[in-house]
Amino acid sequence: MDIDAFITAHRPVWDRLDHLVNNRSSLTGDEVDELVDLYQRVATHLSIVRSSSKDQLLVGRLSALVARARSAVTGAHTPAWRELVRFFTVSFPVVAYRARWWWLASTLAFLVVGSVMATWVAGNPEVQASIASPDEITQLVEHDFADYYSENPAASFASRVWINNAWVSAQMIIYSVVLGLPIPYVLYANAENVAVSAGLMASRDKLDIFFGLILPHGLLELTAVFLAAGVGMRLGWTVIDPGPRKRVEALAEQGRAVMSVALGLVVVLFVSGLIEAFVTPSGLPTWARISIGVLAEVVFLAYVIVFGRRALRQNETGDVERAPDVAPTA
Repeated sequence: MDIDAFITAHRPVWDRLDHLVNNRSSLTGDEVDELVDLYQRVATHLSIVRSSSKDQLLVGRLSALVARARSAVTGAHTPAWRELVRFFTVSFPVVAYRARWWWLASTLAFLVVGSVMATWVAGNPEVQASIASPDEITQLVEHDFADYYSENPAASFASRVWINNAWVSAQMIIYSVVLGLPIPYVLYANAENVAVSAGLMASRDKLDIFFGLILPHGLLELTAVFLAAGVGMRLGWTVIDPGPRKRVEALAEQGRAVMSVALGLVVVLFVSGLIEAFVTPSGLPTWARISIGVLAEVVFLAYVIVFGRRALRQNETGDVERAPDVAPTA
């Protein structure tokens, strides 16, 4: 092999790789791809030189360059703030958006079951009597339902609400490991609780108070629960229908995506808890409190649709980012 001709032909590639390695902290996406490609090509050059030349100086130079490039490819990491930004602009919204039909189905099922059950409770004195005595219902309707939101200091109440709602959503995620089969029951149990309260309040013409206290925080809170249920059941369905991928691969990818939703909902439920603690029991007019709840809901849905749709168009899945594969002889 003519070593001088080899060096002349490939020196630009080596110099370019050296430049990328030296500036690896500020590379664009395309430059990162170029770095990986050049690393593989120069590793091949090193293999050729080792087998065809006795030029130890060149071997040493290329060995050092390949070692530095390997460190850049396999050892570099994205700054924490970039990972956080990527999570909230790509990972979380795209998983939520991809599960939108499961999410919507959970919402509709909850509303239908809850509405039917609430109407049944409100219109049947016998059913009301089986739930509580007339005096207990009066106490609930006139005092307990509203007092629940103001009987504790707002800060401690917000913490308790956040923990409770996070646990309900966590159950949806946990149950996904058993194909999501218990999730419809959890949704039913929550629909039943809401429906009984709504039915009892409606039976005493207090439905305006019910919605005035539920809607400010309930819109965002229940949306988070429905989203958790949707992705949980979607994970279960992945076991049954993995699509073109191997079942294990599809399940692993969807499982990691579900964890993205679990983490994202911590923030969503925190916001919901703040609204429930500080807005719901406040002295604001009912229309103002409900408007705050509607605004929070609209902002969240717009966030998921805008960022989720954009990430989906870029073929993002919400899966964790993998380090580039190392193929030094390819």
